Amino acid sequence: MTQSRGWRPWPRQGRRRRALFAALVAAVTGSLVWQGLLAGSAQSTAPLLTTSSWRVVTDPTGKSAEGAAAQGPTAENAWVAQGSDPGTGGRWADMTHWALVDLRQLSGKNGSMSAGAARYWSYTWPRDAAFAAAALARTGHVGEAWQMIDFLRSVQEDDGGFEARYRPDGTGSPDARERQSDGAAWALWGTAQVLAQTKDDDARVAQLVAHYDMVDEASDYLMRLTFSGTTMPPPGPDYWEVPTRKLTLGTAAPVLFGLRAAAQLYGELGSPALATRASGAADQYQRVLYQTFARKGFQRYPAGGGVDAAITFLMPPFVEHPRADVVRAWRKYQRDAERPAGGLAPGTSWKNDGISWTPEVGLVALTAAASGDQTRAEHWLDWLDWHRVPWGSLPEKVLGDGSPAGPAPLAWTASSVLIAVATLRDRGTG
Repeated sequence: MTQSRGWRPWPRQGRRRRALFAALVAAVTGSLVWQGLLAGSAQSTAPLLTTSSWRVVTDPTGKSAEGAAAQGPTAENAWVAQGSDPGTGGRWADMTHWALVDLRQLSGKNGSMSAGAARYWSYTWPRDAAFAAAALARTGHVGEAWQMIDFLRSVQEDDGGFEARYRPDGTGSPDARERQSDGAAWALWGTAQVLAQTKDDDARVAQLVAHYDMVDEASDYLMRLTFSGTTMPPPGPDYWEVPTRKLTLGTAAPVLFGLRAAAQLYGELGSPALATRASGAADQYQRVLYQTFARKGFQRYPAGGGVDAAITFLMPPFVEHPRADVVRAWRKYQRDAERPAGGLAPGTSWKNDGISWTPEVGLVALTAAASGDQTRAEHWLDWLDWHRVPWGSLPEKVLGDGSPAGPAPLAWTASSVLIAVATLRDRGTG
């Protein structure tokens, strides 16, 4: 090859330095891209990261076509039919069908649940797993739901808490990302949700016994974190997936329903003293939580920061009887966080890039349905339905022009949709 004028090979030592520098730049750039995608700093031209080729659309042959793990239209349709698709016969039938199929294809044989269908979303967040378990249990797939709770039990840390996310093979966290203290609360909530859908008495007892240690350790973790409900947990990252040194509602609110779930589970386990202890801590913590966040209208931080989607964590089905000021903040969030395509940003202080995020829309749809606000629930479910990708999945984001972006499907959104539609169905309004 002809060398251009002035060009000369790098010395061997220089080439090493250059390679190390390039690797460092690549690592930092990749980290920034990943942080940007999660933190909402992606530009309004953010691409759709998956295509229809992600989904298995043909029936396999031979042994791969047999058994519970078989994929393809025939196996998926048979699996959906084993449960109860909450959208059947209604206007969201196609959306709920594909949401169920997507959850099945995102789940592993060991109960892991990939957050989405793209490389950096291939890990299991305790929050996502709890939602998926609740959705599967609510749609008649209780066995698979307990597998997801089993996965959480298998990766629970020695102190009773959880890392932010885990490799799907259960071998720990994929990186040094800071822990998120809400994982224990979500594990308890998810367990209580699945137990509520486990109708066979023998199965209930067996699962309660199998998960006693996880419940006990997660409960103790929340008790230590809050000094038995007398104080707020320490600051840390929440579902926004961005570093913070200030306490957020997204970290504080899950502790409340986590303690409530612990009390419920202890009651089912025949441990009345522990149930009373957890219930008392929840009552005390609720007073502290409201005193801390009510002064500024339940914004992201105790002193401000705008309302964000974490206000949904103080609404049904997470908190049975929401306060009037919580409901006002919940409605304010929907007004103030609206984006050009009609969806919602994670909060009013989120980057003003025009992007709507479907997990937050799904949370509002779910809480509206659980609150009996049928009109509002239908509005947000319709919006999600209208912004699915061509192969039926719900994407992570919707750009200002209405086009989908990020991975599709996204497990958290699919789960929220299924629970919301099931809630409307059970109320006789879906």
